[in-house]
Amino acid sequence: MVRLKPMNEEELQAFLDYLIPDYAKEKVEAGVWRAEEAPHLSREAILRLLPEGLATKDQYLYMIEEESGVPIGFIWLYVDQGKQEAFLYEISLYEEWRGRGLGKATMAAMEQKAKELGAKSVGLHVFGHNQRALRLYEKSGYQATDITMKKYL
Repeated sequence: MVRLKPMNEEELQAFLDYLIPDYAKEKVEAGVWRAEEAPHLSREAILRLLPEGLATKDQYLYMIEEESGVPIGFIWLYVDQGKQEAFLYEISLYEEWRGRGLGKATMAAMEQKAKELGAKSVGLHVFGHNQRALRLYEKSGYQATDITMKKYL
């Protein structure tokens, strides 16, 4: 139903152009960063994890493609070979492709890729306000292993 294709440099730039402001927005909405500092902090955090872009060791960046080859989103997966654990940094389907069951298919494709890369488990983070993503992860069999909560006074 979907397949993962390694990103090229042009796709990486489009991914970063999407991810940096989106991550900043999510951190602001979660109450972690102030709006004025968020774009800088987001760029810094993401580029620290990808210092060599597509050549960064243990980082795997893919375009999500629908079976006809049409790009429908992005995936960023980290695999710690020593611990045999993967971490899903980002999964994003383009808005027009959401709500069609492709998220669950994408999760399955990502898990298969993680297995091929030697992982025996996949972890991820979800912002508390992102109920759509939380439902997808729960439907895909993910369980909370650590919950951080906050109350604003």
